[in-house]
Amino acid sequence: MKKVNIRFWIESAALLALTCVFQSLRLIMGATPVSTYLIGVLVNLCILTATSAVGVPAGLLLSVTAPCVAFLQSYMPAPILPWTVMGNCMIALVYGHFALRINNKVFFYLIAVFPAALLKYGIITLGWTVTVGYADAFIAVYTTQMALMPHHFITTIIAFIIAKSLPASVMNLKFLRKT
Repeated sequence: MKKVNIRFWIESAALLALTCVFQSLRLIMGATPVSTYLIGVLVNLCILTATSAVGVPAGLLLSVTAPCVAFLQSYMPAPILPWTVMGNCMIALVYGHFALRINNKVFFYLIAVFPAALLKYGIITLGWTVTVGYADAFIAVYTTQMALMPHHFITTIIAFIIAKSLPASVMNLKFLRKT
């Protein structure tokens, strides 16, 4: 039993370190639209890889820590942090519980990819809307925020597509294990 625990923590830590490296690309590239999309795809891909290779708890661990790194880099405002964590957790949960069990590509996209991307996008957009605080103009603010933040939806879909197209040995980190 201890071997599994040690493997969980080592692989989770390695993927967390890789996620931090990807987040740090923002310090080199700046906060440009290209860096937003590139880093979003890479971080989402790390979350999906952690979920696939180590398990849903590892995906959730990365889902919580990745936005915290962005916050520490002064890229994410504090009120949005919990909403981004919830959005990331949704893609880890959907990927872990549905996407890994679906072999048909059409069902994979209809049942896992688009709902996960919409959930993450909707949750983060809801967070932005709620923190703005315009209760009387909720619908107008929500639709405006959705128009301003398509990168959450797009980067999630791209990460799912890349994860599905990678060999299972890569997504399960089998090339790192001796057995």
